Amino acid sequence: MLSILAALLIAPFVLSDGGAISRLVVAALGQSSGQTGGQGGQTGGGQTTGGQTTGGQTTGGQTTGGQTTGGQTTGTATTGQTTGTTPPATQGETAKPEDTQRKTGVETPPVKAPFYGYDFFANPRAAIEAQRTAMAANPQNAQVNALTIGIGPDVLVPQPDRYQLGAGDRLKMRYWSPNQSPADADLLVDPLGTIVVPVTGKQVSVRGQTLGDALALLRRELRQGLRDADLTLELKEMRSFQVVVLGESFAPGSYQMPAVATLFNAVYFTGGPTDRGSLRKIELRRSSGQTLTFDFYRYLAGDASKDVPLQPGDVIYYPPVGPRVTMSGEVNRPAVYELLPGAKLSDAMAAALGAKPSGVTQRVSIESLDPGQARKLIDVDITKNEPSQNPPLYDGDLVQILSIRPEPINAVALEGAVDQPGRYEITAGMTVRDLIVRARGLLPDAFVGRADLFRLNQDGSFSLISIKLADALAGMPNDNLALMPFDRLRIYTIAETAFIGTRQVRISGQVQRPAQFYRADNMRVGDLLLQAGGLLPDAAEIGFLQRYNPDGTTGPLIRLELKAIAAGNRDFDPVLQDRDEVRIYSIQETEFQGDQRVTIEGAVQRPTDYPRFMNMTVRDLLALAGNPLPDAYTEQAFLQRINLDKTVGPLLKIDLRKALAGDPEHNLELQDLDTLTVYTKQQAVFQSPQVVTISGAVQRPSTFPRAENMRVKDVILRAGGPLPNASDIVEISSINVPDGTPPVKVSLKEVLAEVPSANVAIKDSDTITIPIDAEILDKPIIVQLRGAVKYPGPYPLNSKYERLSDLIRRAGGLLEDSFLPGGQFLRNPSYLQTDSQQQLTPRVQEVLKVITDEEYRRELAKSDVDKIRESKAATEGAFPGVSLTGQGAQQPPPSVITPDNPLFKRDTVSPARPLKEDEVRPGSNVNVDFVRALQDRGSRNDVILKDGDIVTIPERPTTVSVVGAVVVPAAVLYEPGKNLDHYLNLSGGITNDADRGNILVIRATGSVIRPNRSTRLDVGDTVFVPTKVMAIRLRDRQSELEGTIRNVANASIILAVIRSLAK
Repeated sequence: MLSILAALLIAPFVLSDGGAISRLVVAALGQSSGQTGGQGGQTGGGQTTGGQTTGGQTTGGQTTGGQTTGGQTTGTATTGQTTGTTPPATQGETAKPEDTQRKTGVETPPVKAPFYGYDFFANPRAAIEAQRTAMAANPQNAQVNALTIGIGPDVLVPQPDRYQLGAGDRLKMRYWSPNQSPADADLLVDPLGTIVVPVTGKQVSVRGQTLGDALALLRRELRQGLRDADLTLELKEMRSFQVVVLGESFAPGSYQMPAVATLFNAVYFTGGPTDRGSLRKIELRRSSGQTLTFDFYRYLAGDASKDVPLQPGDVIYYPPVGPRVTMSGEVNRPAVYELLPGAKLSDAMAAALGAKPSGVTQRVSIESLDPGQARKLIDVDITKNEPSQNPPLYDGDLVQILSIRPEPINAVALEGAVDQPGRYEITAGMTVRDLIVRARGLLPDAFVGRADLFRLNQDGSFSLISIKLADALAGMPNDNLALMPFDRLRIYTIAETAFIGTRQVRISGQVQRPAQFYRADNMRVGDLLLQAGGLLPDAAEIGFLQRYNPDGTTGPLIRLELKAIAAGNRDFDPVLQDRDEVRIYSIQETEFQGDQRVTIEGAVQRPTDYPRFMNMTVRDLLALAGNPLPDAYTEQAFLQRINLDKTVGPLLKIDLRKALAGDPEHNLELQDLDTLTVYTKQQAVFQSPQVVTISGAVQRPSTFPRAENMRVKDVILRAGGPLPNASDIVEISSINVPDGTPPVKVSLKEVLAEVPSANVAIKDSDTITIPIDAEILDKPIIVQLRGAVKYPGPYPLNSKYERLSDLIRRAGGLLEDSFLPGGQFLRNPSYLQTDSQQQLTPRVQEVLKVITDEEYRRELAKSDVDKIRESKAATEGAFPGVSLTGQGAQQPPPSVITPDNPLFKRDTVSPARPLKEDEVRPGSNVNVDFVRALQDRGSRNDVILKDGDIVTIPERPTTVSVVGAVVVPAAVLYEPGKNLDHYLNLSGGITNDADRGNILVIRATGSVIRPNRSTRLDVGDTVFVPTKVMAIRLRDRQSELEGTIRNVANASIILAVIRSLAK
């Protein structure tokens, strides 16, 4: 691809005018010679060779910035001097070491270094790329010439004096004589090397002659035909020839080169090799078969002895680059260098200009290899002239010279309040006092109570040695310690050891020099005004002093009477403090109405914003707003103020009654942006920008803005005050306190009484809690007492801990016919279960339903199998040849009941009965033994009453009730000592469907028991006889059924089914 581009690049040149090409090429080569000479001289360490061209010989001269001086026309050959400029160094590509990870696991960081020598071609490469871009943008422009793109200054370069004429050169001769005017003639050197002399017409040979030699020859020949003639001779167009550039070239192709071009000119002009091409083995192949090898490194070192002129048919070939090594660390020229075969470490060090004085030459680290084996690390000492310390290098080797330690090994450091802090040379026996004396002593503000000496430990850490500086300066041996290398002595100032404040105050506004000033002791506002140049003519009569608290928060805003201050009245001239800010307003600022507004909100006729006029008071604002509403809480309102810096100011309590009466303590003069909040009687809460939270036994627990100077009582009052059942404990919790810090506890009574130790100030985000006193009832506890007592009815309890026996005693006691064993105690079910139990019961019910459903399906499947098996066995036993299953089996009609019939399944297996809602919740009846409750007061049966309890004491019964599956359910007179059978017999006995095994006895107390034969019944008991499921025993009537159904179709199937059912 590069060859194609080069061919496209050269094609226009070959077809264009050769003379123009020659001039352009010579100009470019002259510039490149100047640049190359500059870099070569710099590289070699000598004086820069500029590239002065005189008569064809290039001599090293000083580069003078590119000035061109033309030759004089004095009948001699024109000579000129071309001066070039050395281009700035261009950063080359960075090396890419292929192996930065060794098998040992130690990762070597990649070394980024430029390829040495390649940045020399930055300018010609840029020119070539510009030519390629131009041709790609306009391929039809054949006049675009890459050689005309500037490589250095654009100058006309005269021919060198050493240039030898040949066929194709075009000369311009100007001749004259005393008898003839000047005339011009163009002379072309023909292929034989001759030209025709004007006037005489004679052919003379100029081949191989310089321009000066040709000038002398033509002068002689011209004077033969023109007496006393004289002339000047210039090389108008230089001959050119073709040179081919191949291999790893930046721009390979065929080039038309001027006759003065050398190998270096061609290498430089074509951009040199690519990064893959060699700089040290550039080949020049002659048409005669001779091959010359050119090492460009030597030219960069200032040696141009191997540079040769080009000849027609020359081929410049760039072979692939040879072995490269990276020289890094403390070398004079870190880079990636190409090595010649057999190169050793010394060759690479020479290319890198040797090691710096800061390099550790006793250990040079080489990451090298055993060819074909493995990579290895070699440490050599280049200070030793031994073959073992000069190993051969291979492609990819990394040579690194480490640096010595940057810290001086004989220095100590002195910091802080001394005249000359810095590092000092340590001398034998040098002490702390000696070091301070060498630093010209302490500064006036130095703290002599202590200094710190930091001493380096063997493990690289530091030890801190505190000394008494005053004793050290006095020569006390315990503090005037001997210093050691790497010690660091720190001298503190008084400001660093004790807080002295910023001692800065600021004044702004209408003064001559508003700025920040140093605050001197006892400095007042008047002093600050004087330092600021005094007031401006348009300054207002008032100013403000903004003060800041020590913790940085905004402090009070002090009004300044400037007239009184100017008059020297110190009562109005406060002493300044650190960080005070004085603001002097202009008359326009104080009279500006935009911010002169006040707001009233809440229980007034017209709550809104109003303009604030001078001397406006709270009463004036109330009048503008239509005065308070009838339900306004006039005993207390709140006036919220805003500071000058727009922060929230103090919250003031206003008694509206006194304000309307003109009391100056409450009818305050309003300020800008004041907000008056009037609450209704139901609202005793006011707002403020700060936040405080109160919860517990108050009327309105919530979060409120916290005003300045707000205390605990203020928050309680804003929350509506404490509730009647509030305890006397008030706890105040703050944020940003250490874990485990208990809240502050104060007495509610003392808070409301404004005892200072209890009614403490509130901070932002404080939380106030007032617990409820459980001993105080917030509503009466009412219970119902019914039945056989002297005074039945509702009773309010005297105490939360009043018991059942107390209630009966308050009701006048029991009547004579009362029946305590039958007493009933009903309680609200919500008291019988906790919230978690109530929430968990439905979930348990759902789980149990899933379990019972699965059990039902399993039993149903098992029943199907058992019934089919029994039906099959019964049918085959009674009627041989009749089968209920299998091929050829006679199928019963659909009306016949089979094991697959749904009715059959439903009769044999029943699902679990779903529980109703009232079955999964406890009933309201509580089993209480009234007899024991009254006999043993305070026992567990003497239960503590709760709100809504219903206690019923019935009259004494005389019967035992028998209900359920008996012949005659009835109430039977009670006979002591009789058992269950006695009362069942008196009720006619049990019926056929009675379930005797599950008879229940419901006691008069509400308890339920399952009796046995020895159970004695008590008066008031109820006997409940449940029924059971009846199953017809078909087996007992099998014989008559068989006779009945033999005449029925499919009788065998029906009989088999009946037999299975009868089992």
